[in-house]
Amino acid sequence: MRMQLPLVSLLPFLAASWAKPAPNDATTTSTAVTTSSSSTNVSSSSAVASTSSQTSVTSMPTSDSMSSTMPSCSMPATASGSTTSSTTAPQNTSLPAPVAYGYVASYHIEQADDLKHYPWSNYTHMSFFGTPAIDDETSLGLTSSESLVQELVSLAHQNNVKAMLTIGGYGNASMYFSSLMKADPDRNSYANLVTSYAFQHGFDGIDIDWEYPNYNKTPTYLYAKYDDTSNFLSFLKTLKSKASNLTLSAAAPGEPWLDMNQKPWTNMSEFASVLDYVVIMNYDRFGSWSPTAGPNAPLNDSCVANATQRQGSAVSSLKAWTDAGFPAQKLLLGVPAYGHGFPVAASNATTQAASDNSSSSIALYPAVDVSRMPLHGDKWDSPTLPGGTFSFQGLMDNGYLQLDGTPADGIVRAYDNCTATPYLWNNGTQVVVSYDDAESMKMKGEWVKQNGLAGFAMFEVAGDHENILLGAVKGGLH
Repeated sequence: MRMQLPLVSLLPFLAASWAKPAPNDATTTSTAVTTSSSSTNVSSSSAVASTSSQTSVTSMPTSDSMSSTMPSCSMPATASGSTTSSTTAPQNTSLPAPVAYGYVASYHIEQADDLKHYPWSNYTHMSFFGTPAIDDETSLGLTSSESLVQELVSLAHQNNVKAMLTIGGYGNASMYFSSLMKADPDRNSYANLVTSYAFQHGFDGIDIDWEYPNYNKTPTYLYAKYDDTSNFLSFLKTLKSKASNLTLSAAAPGEPWLDMNQKPWTNMSEFASVLDYVVIMNYDRFGSWSPTAGPNAPLNDSCVANATQRQGSAVSSLKAWTDAGFPAQKLLLGVPAYGHGFPVAASNATTQAASDNSSSSIALYPAVDVSRMPLHGDKWDSPTLPGGTFSFQGLMDNGYLQLDGTPADGIVRAYDNCTATPYLWNNGTQVVVSYDDAESMKMKGEWVKQNGLAGFAMFEVAGDHENILLGAVKGGLH
């Protein structure tokens, strides 16, 4: 989950964590998914742009009606789009609240007092993110001050929110899990370390972010001989036995974790018996490693005919996990408060609309201009390993969006109905940005509710602006 940390520095960690070449976990089949009858069909082969007078809110079709045709090669767009925004996340008082899980990236917090401004009352769980797994069974390798940990736990409890501790991340931040979980003595020692820290600091749960166990089986890899996923399951059982009163969760890709032959596990029922939640990381489907621009967090991609452009989606992930025996009611849909920017030549990024030769539209999946890579994103993007990443707040800071979440002057917004993805085009910088806004987030919330998932998990809380994304996804849930 976005955390690739050379342990000597946090700066390269941030860049690589958001500019990661995620393994392709795409599937081409889809589950039956529906939303309210007031919405239109998301599998339409065309795309629409919302304006201040008309907002297009589309929805997922049922499996019977889902289109498998190739989506339109361009999206009608306007230079002054509008999305439905909300600065207050709605509360549901009549039904048990869905899980609203937020990741707090410790490396983006300048001082502990900053945490007081987080929207605590709108989340059910807040997870302290920024603790890589290190090759040491006696230390967690915390990268932040103890005072920051204590402040997060204190504020969570003051607001009746569960305080979670996330360990691991992308790349180097979880590499040593292989060693720490390779055998019973190692698993027991590491479980003692983790639970002791959680109990001593008042955490209510533990989140293990081992995203790709068994992904590297090249003979020269130090840990290639270990069956990571089996060892992971054994570790979780040990952890559960030592902390049965703690919530246990894990971050995962769009398909179940791999076996020794690098095929997804087909029976995840034992994982379901020990984990309270699995966070499906439905983001980074396209990024700085991709040859074309594409959706960061597609809700659906079964309507995309070109197989190379089907990199997985919420729909395909739900099917993959439930087909393997993991119940939907224990799944959280990961939703991003950030997007990816792609340098694209104007001749590739825009096309003339067939019905109106005077207006332009944003092309789907335009080729990246590799001569301008790497692309620098917002202030949180690494200066040494940039990935073209923009938080939702960063899109405002960099002139792409206004403070209400609508496009800034001169910025074109378009919406891809197939994947339920908004795009921005900056002709001045010749950059296309795939991101999420209030419209797409609301659709994600609706989809979560109607498919029986436990809730959502936002990475990361501070990337939002005035609860626009949070309010939208929760609005869809209620």
